[in-house]
Amino acid sequence: LVHPAPIDNLPNTVAESISCGTPVLAFNTGGIPEMVIPEKSGWLINEIGAQPMLEMLETIIADESYRTIRKSTREIGISLFNSKKIGISYLNHFKEIILSK
Repeated sequence: LVHPAPIDNLPNTVAESISCGTPVLAFNTGGIPEMVIPEKSGWLINEIGAQPMLEMLETIIADESYRTIRKSTREIGISLFNSKKIGISYLNHFKEIILSK
């Protein structure tokens, strides 16, 4: 997945892509670095612009590195976006709020 947005907090498209085992190419901005682990679930580009993204995309396609990280991408997606884990996290946050009053 190529995610060309220069700013994005926690894009669903990136979460969905990683969860499906599809690596992500995105800019190193917002919440994306918390989702994309370089060389394990995708690639991050530090310089925002079309040219840096195109150059990285050409490199990824040329060396076919997208093929070799699909398994680790899926594993990271399961770890980060597991619905049970997220539900428990929300529940714990709600309990903290209730108990702090």
